Amino acid sequence: MTRFPRAAIGCALLLIAQPLFWNANAIDSRARLREKYIQKVLNKVDRRRGVSEEAVFEARRLIEAILINMRLSTLKQVANARYAITLFGRTEYLIGVEEVRTRDGSSACVAKVMHLVPARNWGRPYERLCGGYLTTKHACSRTQSVMVWERNLMEDAYRSQPCARRNKGSILVHELMHVVYDKGIKREDAENLILTFHSFRTNHQVRRMTPYRKAQYNESEFFAEAAMVYFAMGRRGGRVNADWLERHAPKLYASFGDVFGPPKDLNETGAPELLISWAPGKEGAAGKN
Repeated sequence: MTRFPRAAIGCALLLIAQPLFWNANAIDSRARLREKYIQKVLNKVDRRRGVSEEAVFEARRLIEAILINMRLSTLKQVANARYAITLFGRTEYLIGVEEVRTRDGSSACVAKVMHLVPARNWGRPYERLCGGYLTTKHACSRTQSVMVWERNLMEDAYRSQPCARRNKGSILVHELMHVVYDKGIKREDAENLILTFHSFRTNHQVRRMTPYRKAQYNESEFFAEAAMVYFAMGRRGGRVNADWLERHAPKLYASFGDVFGPPKDLNETGAPELLISWAPGKEGAAGKN
């Protein structure tokens, strides 16, 4: 019977154990990075005076549910981008108007300018909005922010305008998807999106997916609406969900799976497995009064 020296046996065991140790360390390192990036996004949530802590908690719950399985490279881009997530009160309205400055005859500065006004001061010619994504792509826009009406986070299927008959939290999901589209998708994801967008327009399927008109002409809006469907937050509801998207847009569905992980229903009211623990009334809660 051949006998091996103890040192040789020890070295062999070490060689076997090292890859397992390195792999465990890599997994642990990625988990810590994911937690760090999610915390950075959650720290962007702010509230205006009068917005409840419960609304902040609901916003954080939805955001974490979206980010928890997100591709790490995308999550890093979304976390490191400079923007704020601002919740405004139910007694305020967000209004928008297109501003165009053309001193020399060219459209040098075109932006969606948003203002918060008390409800009693709302009136034409402004468009009343329940949320918005204000970017810095143009010279006349100096801030970048995701804006969401508190009532959309706290109530479902209400009838009062704006945002009538929207899923609870759906506006936050829609506006956050604009950040993902601008900051986090890869070239191949963008190609799949563009192919699906033009195919849907040609086959008149955009309206089957969403009644939102801008989704028929704008790739970013189409991405946001399709992502809402992926998370069971679509405006059509019912059967227009992730399964519908898989049947009618398999390439885009696959891209969403790569970016967000498996589809999930964000309407579920069960307690989520929060990576970042926080609850209303807890010391250090996000938001400002």
